[in-house]
Parts: sequence; structure tokens; C-alpha cells
Amino acid sequence: GYTFKGWDPEVPSTMPAENLTLVAQWEAIEYTITYHLDGGTNDGANPANYTIESATIILNAATKTGYTFDGWYDAETGGTKVESIPQGTTGDKALYARWIANQYTVTFDAQGGTVNPETKQVTYDSPYGELPVPEREGYTFDGWYTAEVGGSKITAEDKVSTADSHTLYAHWTVNQYTISFDSAGGTEVAAITLDYGEAVTPPANPTKTGYTFKGWDPEVPSTMPAEDLTLVAQWEAIEYSITY
Repeated sequence: GYTFKGWDPEVPSTMPAENLTLVAQWEAIEYTITYHLDGGTNDGANPANYTIESATIILNAATKTGYTFDGWYDAETGGTKVESIPQGTTGDKALYARWIANQYTVTFDAQGGTVNPETKQVTYDSPYGELPVPEREGYTFDGWYTAEVGGSKITAEDKVSTADSHTLYAHWTVNQYTISFDSAGGTEVAAITLDYGEAVTPPANPTKTGYTFKGWDPEVPSTMPAEDLTLVAQWEAIEYSITY
């Protein structure tokens, strides 16, 4: 643990006319500590060097986003956990950080739809895995995103990169539906195609010689329903009089 630096006083070249006691001079060897962080950060919390005279070093934890520090080890795999370097230790040291990936809760916000389950446990830096498929009347599910509007789309294969519990938001595309009109022998009425929930303006009534238009069956809805419809014209024969 020491390097010999010489005698004090120096050894004379010839024997002096007196008895002498020479004292050895020593310098403590400085050893290095190398930290293998596996993506973590030491943040200067632990020394890079020590000597045989250094006070016992209690090793501090390193940090890594999304992980819990599991300790310092003297080998990359296996090995022995090292919590301190006692005073009087010698030799260069290589220490390896071990980590445990954190688990977080993902909450699914269906944004007007329904979803089951509403939460899921995920592991940082691992794929999200199977994601639930929500349902919403009149809409097609467009995927889970990191923001209510915009954001990044998240799929089952994407790795968890948010180091906290977080929410994923369902995005939707509104469906279009068509109302068709069967005039039952009357004049043709054009179909109406609109987004779900949009206001429906009833068409002009058809005509049919000898009949009075009585309405549609079923009635024209006030807003576009979540299905295609065919409405059938209802007619009543006109009663004519015969005068003799």
C-alpha cells in the first residue's frame, strides 16, 4: 500500500563520527476506482481514487432514469455485492452497477368511449404489450396517444420511455353513414351521407301520381345515427269523386 520514497536523513556516502538513525519515508499508493454504470450516472457521489490510509468509503447509490439501483458488484455478472471499501484496502477496483427496471401504471383515457381494463402495469424500457381496444358509438378507434390532441402514437411493440405513471389517450375518427330513400314508386330522392351526429336536413317530399305523400318509415332522424338507414315512402291513394 506504500511506495518507498527514501531515508531521512539520506544515507551518508561515508561513515560519520556519530551514530545515526535513519527513518524510512513512505508515500501511500493511490488506487483507482472504476465505475461501470450501465447507462446510469454516478453524479460524483463516489470517489475515483483512494489509498490504504483513506477512511472507509461507504458507497453511495448511482441513478438511472426508470430504474432502481440494486447495488455495486465486483463483476459484471454474478460476483459479490460491494457496499464499502474498508480502510486498509489496497488495489484498483472495478465496480458494476446493477439495476431493476421500475414498474408504472398506465391509465387509459377513452375520451368519450369505454375501455376495459382502464389501467395496466408496465415496465420501463420494455414493450407496452397488449393494449385494450376501446369502443365508441359512431367512431373508429385510431390508436392510443401520449396527448389528448396530437402526441405520439403508442403501440404494443413500443418500449415504455416515460419514467412515471402516465395516461394514454384514445384518438378517434368519426364515421360516416348514409340515409337512403326508397320512394316506393314516387320520384327519386337523393341519399344523404354525413358524419355521425351531424344534423340531418330532411329532403323535399317525393311525388307520386294518384297518391299523397304521408311521410317516411322510419322518420327522418334529426341527427345522423351510427348506422346506414333506408327510409321507405308511405303513400295514401287520393280518393277522387265521381259526379253524375
